[in-house]
Order: sequence, then structure tokens, then C-alpha cells
Amino acid sequence: MSFFAPSSKANVVYGLRQPGFSAHPVLKRRQKQRNELRRSASQQNRSPGLFLPVVRDAERALDYADWAVQLAPPMALQHLKGGPWPTAEHGFVNHVPLRLEDCQARLAAVERELERYKQIAAGGSGFRAVKRQHDFFDNFQSVNRTYGVYHSASAPQLQSDGVITKSSTADMMQKATARSPAADVMQKSGSLSMTEPAPEPSMTASFRDADEGKGLDFDPEEDLEEDELEAAEDLPEQLSEMQDQLIQLDAKWQLIDEERQHVKRQRVEMEAKLHESLAQERELAAQVELLKARVKKAEDGSQSLRDALGVSEGRARELRKYVEAMEFKEQVLDDQAAALRARLQTLGDEAEECQAKLCPEAAGDSSP
Repeated sequence: MSFFAPSSKANVVYGLRQPGFSAHPVLKRRQKQRNELRRSASQQNRSPGLFLPVVRDAERALDYADWAVQLAPPMALQHLKGGPWPTAEHGFVNHVPLRLEDCQARLAAVERELERYKQIAAGGSGFRAVKRQHDFFDNFQSVNRTYGVYHSASAPQLQSDGVITKSSTADMMQKATARSPAADVMQKSGSLSMTEPAPEPSMTASFRDADEGKGLDFDPEEDLEEDELEAAEDLPEQLSEMQDQLIQLDAKWQLIDEERQHVKRQRVEMEAKLHESLAQERELAAQVELLKARVKKAEDGSQSLRDALGVSEGRARELRKYVEAMEFKEQVLDDQAAALRARLQTLGDEAEECQAKLCPEAAGDSSP
């Protein structure tokens, strides 16, 4: 008989390497998704399968068209940028309703899983209920591998929400088989061959407590209450974390709303100033037009004065020429008058000489 080291929570029955019965895949994935529910909602790769009813029939194979619809991005994420869905970084305004919707979907998934677990537990003994759950997980994985669409984030939330997890399934399975006669036989007997199948534990006999010697019947309702208590211990912490995140988002939203109101008031003030500036601009434009008209009129008057000045200057030049001509004539006349005075003087002298010659006596008498 060969053994491999069993986990701390798995029973020896599931630790033995028996023909056709190896360690269950649920136990292998326990460590990977143990703290999935404790992660922040923004850090989880959510699946559109949350928004659809959980598959309750373990025998029904999922149709590829159903998964194609589930894997399609929601309408709220089709307009966003930043990367392919579901890892796209979207805007703050669209982030708040998505987070709220995600929290509501997670709570709904927890309630659906609790209801389904009650139905499975009520359908038979604890070992058979666990075996049925394991068969459902095997069927679910085989369907995903067949269609090639298996992903831990895109699968329906059967384990990630922390209600029916691999660890809780292993604990229930351990409780169901820890005190079974078959487990005692395999632990005490060393003659089991690897070629022989393990004896199936009897479901009709009562489980015996080897230490206390008391009869113990497996009660699925008791295990269900324990699982509910374990899940309920984590739910307040998770809800408190979600509430803190929502409070922070609400504070950010209020801050952004205040900034928006401030920007709106600034916009109104700027619009009023703009209207006032436009009115002043129109008034200044009217004044400029009036001044342009006055300048045009002044330029016309100046041009007329220039024209009149030109005429006056021409007349003045003509008058100057006339004055010069008159001055020249005056000079000529002055010269002629001087010549006439000199001739008159000469004629007077000659007349006196002639008179003296003609009348010497008269000239002598006349002399003193």
C-alpha cells in the first residue's frame, strides 16, 4: 500500500492513491480560491454568469451559445476605454453603479448557493450530498474543458463567494468519513492491495466514535448550520469593507460634485463678464465709427484749405511780380526826372548867361 502526504483537512480516504479514485479536483483548487470572497470587488474578475441563474441540474451540459452570451461584455462596459473587457479601466461616474451592481450580484449569488446547498443536503446523507456536489464540479469542469471556455473568473460563482468552497466541502467530507468503519479498516489493515477497490462505507450503519464509544448519525442540517456560521463570520467583515469602499466613493463623488458646482458658478460669472465685454466692445466700436467720420470731415476741410492756400500763393506770386515791375518803372521814372532836372538847371544857367550878354547895364544895375 502506498500513501501520499494528506492535507490537514482531507481524510485518509481521499489521500490514498486507489485505482480510479485520486485526489478530487475540488481539493486541488482549494488554496487557489480560498480567499476569493475577501478580495475587494474592484480586484475580482467578475463574470457575467453572476447575472444569470445558477445551473442547478448537475447532469445538464452548458450550451456554448449560453457561454457566448455570458462572456459578452455588458452594455455599460462597451463604451469604455483602457483595455479589453473585463480588465478595462473605466471612468469614475460609471464605476460607482458597477460596484453597487457587483455587490448586489455577489449577495444574490450567496443566497442562491445557500438555497442550492440546502436542497443538496436535504436530498440524502452527508456523504452522498458531498459526492453529488463533487460530481457536479467534475461535470462543470469537463464541460468547460470541452468548449475551451473555462476560466476561474468566467465560471458561475459556485466557489468564489466563499459559501460552498472546496475547504468547506472537504471539511464536510472529512466529518462524514472520519468515523466510518471503512476508514478504520483502511487505517488498521495493511493487507489492502492497490489492485483491489476500496470498500464502500456503509450508509445504513451508524457512525461509531472510536474514542467515546457513542453512536453518531451524520446530520446534514448541523453541518449546514456550521457552514452558514462560518460564512456568516466573514460576511460582516466583507460587508463592512464594501460599506467603507462605498463611503469613500460617496465622499469622492461629493467632492467631484462640489468641484462641478464651483466650475458651474465660475462659468456663469465668466459668461456675465463676456456679455459685459461684448457690450463695451459694441459701444467702443460705435465711438470709433463717430471719430472716423469726424476725421474724414476734418481731412476734407484741410484739403479745401490747402487748395485755397495754393490759389492765394499763386495770386501772391503774381502780385509780387507786378510790384517788382512797378518798382522798376518807378526807378526809370526817377532817372528820367533827375535827367530832366539836370537839363532844366542847365537851361536856366544858359538863360542867365544870354540875359547877361543882352542887357549888361541892366545886369550891372541889378548887381549890388
